[in-house]
Amino acid sequence: MKPFAQMAAVDCESRTVVHSLEIAVHLADARSAMQRPPDFESPYIVSWGRVRRDEAERLVAQEEDPESRQELLAELNEIFASDSVLITLFYAEERHGQ
Repeated sequence: MKPFAQMAAVDCESRTVVHSLEIAVHLADARSAMQRPPDFESPYIVSWGRVRRDEAERLVAQEEDPESRQELLAELNEIFASDSVLITLFYAEERHGQ
């Protein structure tokens, strides 16, 4: 089973998450799709901020399931229709009880 990347759209005015997506893609594939280094990296979290549409589309193209890929692309169209959101992408390792 592939790990999930989390993508969140944050409204710039209210600073709230207005949309979120899970994309089944390995971190190495996400690094390749983003074509830039992460903005933050630690042993437990890797993240990119201000994700552009082309970066998000390359990431979604890594999704193996064609049906999921189409659904994700439709959601991206919805997200990027707004000029007042910023997109962030992150991977976080689960650390139960720590």
